Amino acid sequence: MSWEYRFLKRELALPADPTLDLFERFSERAYGLMDAMEWSWSFKSGRCRHNRVFWLGAPGHAGATACHLKWLGRELRFEPAGLDGGLPTWHELLDCHTERAAVAYAGADPPENRPAALKLYLTLRPQSASVAQPLLFSLMPRLPHETPLASATIVLCYAVYATGEARSRVYLMYNQQDFDAPEVSRWLAAAAGERALALSRSHVRSGISFKNDTTDMLGLGFRPSDTSLRDHPCWWNSPALDPIFEAAGSRPLLRQRLDRLSWVTVALSPEALALPMSIPEMNVYVKLD
Repeated sequence: MSWEYRFLKRELALPADPTLDLFERFSERAYGLMDAMEWSWSFKSGRCRHNRVFWLGAPGHAGATACHLKWLGRELRFEPAGLDGGLPTWHELLDCHTERAAVAYAGADPPENRPAALKLYLTLRPQSASVAQPLLFSLMPRLPHETPLASATIVLCYAVYATGEARSRVYLMYNQQDFDAPEVSRWLAAAAGERALALSRSHVRSGISFKNDTTDMLGLGFRPSDTSLRDHPCWWNSPALDPIFEAAGSRPLLRQRLDRLSWVTVALSPEALALPMSIPEMNVYVKLD
């Protein structure tokens, strides 16, 4: 477990939680397969939720990672609702089509009546797009059928809540240069609007999350986990920096880590995409040592 994770957990006084305990047991079991950890601050309706953390698996360890994800699934009694073929299909994706995996913990949010959850992410291998396509559209029927998958990084996710309910999500991410392709830019403009396209064109990586359990989001990459640390213009000219700096002004632990900002996600709404200083919903992710 990252030493900085332990520090933040103590400083933020995370309450005891069986879901968090399971996340930590998984992280200890799979420590040798970890690429990085990230912490997330989630801002919504004037509140900040800071009980959110990611374990990011390293690529190149598919077999061992699959074993740990299957162990976690058994502990959760996980059943992938809506996935054609159910659990055997999920295991096939793990065994044969996953490039890397991630596991995230999101603590309970009593004001919104949301229980704690573990989120299981599978980043599929590029050559598995043809396998993923029918699964994507069965899990997310509102996904436009002209969605360009050939250049996308495809991530399938299930949020498994402490109640036992599992809800699916689909993430599609593109590199900055991918938006030079007309089919990609047309698709994003149709799916999320011209403002989302303009923002995506100016960041090192961007993507949309389509969710069956909560708000669809636009993600803007500043320092994604699998990119180098070369300077990029978005680090000093992104319009997302204004609300990020505003949020960090009252959160010293976030402010101290802004040099390790990896992603910011904002709701797919005109109000949020305008990126005002006080944004209606935003998640900020930073890498941990």
